[in-house]
Amino acid sequence: MGITKLLENQFIVKDKPTVIYSGELHYFRIDPEFWDDRLKKAKDAGLNTISTYIPWRYHEFEENKIDFDGTINPKNNIKLFLDLVNKHKLYFIPRIGPVSNAELIREGVPNWVKIKYPDTYLKPLIDNEFGDHNMLSYCSPKLLELVDNWYKEVSAILIPYLKKNIISIQL
Repeated sequence: MGITKLLENQFIVKDKPTVIYSGELHYFRIDPEFWDDRLKKAKDAGLNTISTYIPWRYHEFEENKIDFDGTINPKNNIKLFLDLVNKHKLYFIPRIGPVSNAELIREGVPNWVKIKYPDTYLKPLIDNEFGDHNMLSYCSPKLLELVDNWYKEVSAILIPYLKKNIISIQL
């Protein structure tokens, strides 16, 4: 079910030339009781794809305590959201981070990362140059280890949907 770019902005999805009409729908900003309605409205508006961040900070409040089923917060039930996206026969593009540029605190990276592992963030060249800056050090071995763990956890949730409706994954 790979995607191959064609002429005229089309992709092959399930052996069929397809134009992707995508809209961003942040499940973590909407009460789950409204997810079905919003997905129906997206479909009615002509979209065939939903894209969303899956923010690391929302799903892993504490290190190694990950909530993908809504146990900690009902808005974290990504499985339910994915099932609803599939029910509406919409394709899905998850944006799994680690950074989520969606006006989120620390760009979607959990607070515990900076608190427990300050070396995962860049240090200013001059004291107080940036104040409380949030610039990740993408070469930090510890950050790479933490992100690798995040990718393993989120991938385990997404794998069952690869053959259903996921057509791309954005890192």
